[in-house]
Amino acid sequence: MDTLSGGVRAPSTPGSHLRCYTRGNVLQIEKTGRELLARLSRQAPLLPGADVLAFTGIDSTQKRAYGHRKEGARFGHTKIQGKSVLVRGLNALIGAVSTPLAALVIAATRLRGGNAPSSRGAASLAAQAIGTARACGCTGTVVVRMDSAYYAAAVIAAVRRSGARFPVTAPVSAAIRAAIAAIPQEAWQAIEYPQAIWDDQLGCRVSGAEAAETPYAAFTSKKDTGLHVTARLIVRRVRDKNKDAAPGQGELFPAWRYHAVFTDSPHELVQAGQQHRGHAIIEQLLADLSDGPLAHLPSGKFTAIAAIAHPRGTHDQARSTGELPRTSPHTPALTRAQSATQNSSPLVRR
Repeated sequence: MDTLSGGVRAPSTPGSHLRCYTRGNVLQIEKTGRELLARLSRQAPLLPGADVLAFTGIDSTQKRAYGHRKEGARFGHTKIQGKSVLVRGLNALIGAVSTPLAALVIAATRLRGGNAPSSRGAASLAAQAIGTARACGCTGTVVVRMDSAYYAAAVIAAVRRSGARFPVTAPVSAAIRAAIAAIPQEAWQAIEYPQAIWDDQLGCRVSGAEAAETPYAAFTSKKDTGLHVTARLIVRRVRDKNKDAAPGQGELFPAWRYHAVFTDSPHELVQAGQQHRGHAIIEQLLADLSDGPLAHLPSGKFTAIAAIAHPRGTHDQARSTGELPRTSPHTPALTRAQSATQNSSPLVRR
């Protein structure tokens, strides 16, 4: 220890060191994390099937912070138990990569002020996440899944420039409503959910949901014509039932709730819709990070917090360690396991 540090250091030394970090140092840490993931993917099968299809998910989380001197802590919107509330804290933007056969690994991260809009910095982060996915062996189709907060011309343009496909939830605007209303009735096809029942009169399964698609031109109000995008608008409609209706009371006409997805996915209608709904798995990752690297934000300096709360290294190393049992015939691989399962593995604990 004397040789390495020249003597015994006080406990405050790491904190003093981190408080000296600049924005450039944080960017260096982020780049190191991306290179680490690429090397881990060459040592362990983190993303099986990535040569055919890989998914990149973009999302953000608002982490509550305390203290009046906390840099960047602002009030921002988040959802708690399905309700939108204002929480004072910091906002983390996350890009994650997965495949149909593997759980998520973190490909890109960025800490932002608490009042940052969801789409701020999402274009450059999406490009970084796609580049990391390519470096990890995702040589096949890369599909970047996003919710309506990232329905922005700059984000979509960044994804397309990187050679990836995008499905993004479309906000229900007047233009979207008009496009949905123009879909002919015969274009709707039933979706078979596990709870679907057989209808003898129709001779098919009735699931209460239907899907259709139509061409749609987005961002046409932009002066830059390079940002105009014409792609598919996939719409899923679910029968809206009146819970207050009296028993046995029939409906005068069917009422529907519509969910639209704007995408250039090459897959067929139902498959493309199912793949986009799979974007919800990123919420498991955000929950893991909230209880892990983002659980405690001890410093008052923004760049120090960004370095301390950098989650990629620990999460991705745990994922790669969980894949090492593939080489042993007696231990199952944790290919699709989440953090709780990985941490309970005897190999990971060692």
